[in-house]
Amino acid sequence: MTALEVVEEVARKYQYGHDRWDQNHADQVARLAQAIGEQLQGLKLMPRRKGDLPLLRAAALAHDIGRNPRSRGGGEHNRRSYETLKEELADAAPQDQEAETILYCVLHHRGDQWQQDPTTGVRPRQLAGIIRVADALDYGLDQAVKAIKLRLEEGKIVLEAELRAPADMELRRAQAKADLFQEAFQQEVVFRAV
Repeated sequence: MTALEVVEEVARKYQYGHDRWDQNHADQVARLAQAIGEQLQGLKLMPRRKGDLPLLRAAALAHDIGRNPRSRGGGEHNRRSYETLKEELADAAPQDQEAETILYCVLHHRGDQWQQDPTTGVRPRQLAGIIRVADALDYGLDQAVKAIKLRLEEGKIVLEAELRAPADMELRRAQAKADLFQEAFQQEVVFRAV
């Protein structure tokens, strides 16, 4: 079994989180993250690497498993998500670069300051930055963002969110969590509702 398959199985095992942090939220974060990743590749801001979109999906599905009372570890739910997933991966799949990238994304998806580590490569930082933004875009857990479109404007990445419900809180939260995204892509990012 590959690391990606294990992560999806673990996400199901821990019910994608707990209470309102459920499969709907995980699926929305995965959908938004993959859309952002595809468009960044299309804009040539991120290399077209075969495994990036599946990695984004896996990390999105597992990012909140630390909210489940059966999760392992201590501290905030991102740390528990990381510890639980790391242990489950160690038991079921070899630790490889894919697993390490997913673990990095899960650990750094929260709104707290991400840990700057110069040894972490660009790819994990880019993917984690995408997960942070996608998670923030579903902050209200109501899938208010219908679609996302990226474009370049005056040296900035503009993320235009097509909404199915008011999402001012989500857009503010995404802007607040865009620090890792901006560092990884070396561009300022702006969020707008359309």
